[in-house]
Amino acid sequence: MQIIRRIGAVVLIIAALGIWFGMKPAQDTKAGTYHSAISAALDADTANNAKTEGAPQQTVVNGWTAKDLLTVIAQEGASQPTVDERPAALLVLVITGLGLILMTTRPDARVLATGHTNPPAATAVAEPVSE
Repeated sequence: MQIIRRIGAVVLIIAALGIWFGMKPAQDTKAGTYHSAISAALDADTANNAKTEGAPQQTVVNGWTAKDLLTVIAQEGASQPTVDERPAALLVLVITGLGLILMTTRPDARVLATGHTNPPAATAVAEPVSE
């Protein structure tokens, strides 16, 4: 049984390392493009606000800027980062390891370890009362 446990432990360790390094989520390389799109929208806002005369024109420019920034937010939201599925896969390995322990533990292992089938009962010893 010990050989099966050790082989199982080695297999689980190798599987855990494979999951940790093999299932690593891909890095998002689009962060730089969103930063440049936001900078371009804010630069256009600054340039357009310099040409405005009065609140009505500023309101229109602010609407254009809001539309541009909302477009960037929508594009960023459409490309959600990948989900890291490693914790769920490692949890499956933990459950598999617990199952391996349960399947390779003999029911009489406790009897062999202690030498008793039942735990020794506590014995009460009456002591004389001294006065």
